[in-house]
Amino acid sequence: MSANPDTALLGALADHVTSGGLRPVIDSVFPLADIASAHQAFERGGVVGKHVVAVSGR
Repeated sequence: MSANPDTALLGALADHVTSGGLRPVIDSVFPLADIASAHQAFERGGVVGKHVVAVSGR
């Protein structure tokens, strides 16, 4: 990953995200209170998608 990404490429990527053409694959969602389980799942590997830690804005 570049620390100085190309503006045109970032624009094209943003267009894909906005149009729904690029969607992340989520393997599991963990509440922030259960962060230890999220770390354990990451360490086990064998993941098809991303692990997400949900953080409440309250």
